[in-house]
Amino acid sequence: MIPLQRKLRTLRSWQGKTLASIEASHHIRLASLVEFEAGASKAITSLEAIHGLDIADAYGLSDAALLRLIDDEYAWRVSGRTGNLATLPRLVRYLYRGDLPYSARALFADGFVVIDTETTGKDAHALEAEIVSITILDTDGIPILNSSVKPTRPIPAEATAIHGITDDMVADAPTFCELAPRIAETINGQTVIAYNADFDCYLLDNLFIRNGLDLPDFDQWCLMRAYADYRKTPGRYGNYKWHSLSNACEQQHVAIEDAHSALGDTLATWRLLQALAMPCE
Repeated sequence: MIPLQRKLRTLRSWQGKTLASIEASHHIRLASLVEFEAGASKAITSLEAIHGLDIADAYGLSDAALLRLIDDEYAWRVSGRTGNLATLPRLVRYLYRGDLPYSARALFADGFVVIDTETTGKDAHALEAEIVSITILDTDGIPILNSSVKPTRPIPAEATAIHGITDDMVADAPTFCELAPRIAETINGQTVIAYNADFDCYLLDNLFIRNGLDLPDFDQWCLMRAYADYRKTPGRYGNYKWHSLSNACEQQHVAIEDAHSALGDTLATWRLLQALAMPCE
């Protein structure tokens, strides 16, 4: 767990703020800010308490966003691995809360895109990680983008063993840099849903940053984490168990075809979300 103190210090740094400048601009006692960043926030359990201290506004966040940031260390672990603060505002917004069927219905009402990638490895944070296939669906489950991607390095045999994609199959495919403008246009301003969103969305950030490209601005939403919270199956370390996409689909009687392909997995994710959005009879 990365402590709240480090989170808020980094957030302040990204905005060019200091404790002294916050004290001057928001009339919050310096001692209160120091206590808050040091962990006194654990005693704050309501939006009213945070609003009363004007803390959220001081850090440039909504009350709800600050509560989520305090409550869920996961988002900071994702952005903190590289220290790239360009991803911070979106990661703060990424955190979901609430009843999953209700959230699913709201997502269909508001609109979203679903994304999945097949890659050269399992570590989205690795410098050599690349995409070899990407699919993006719209709210109606229609593919907006479905393309192979030619990586800059040979595809490892262990990756091919999972998704079946070989170097020959992507030899004539566009590179990530060639596809990047279309990817950015497709997801910019959208809620991007993925099953294990921290992998797919972080890898996208990794590739945009690595290639010197502007990061698209989108909200990411992880169906895997939402589903774990929905099922509440006890996990090994005191948290809720994560369910694989195939297991989640089986539990919800959703057909899954061509698993471990970007198109197959996006369709399965979309169908799973649709099944969860259906009102109980």
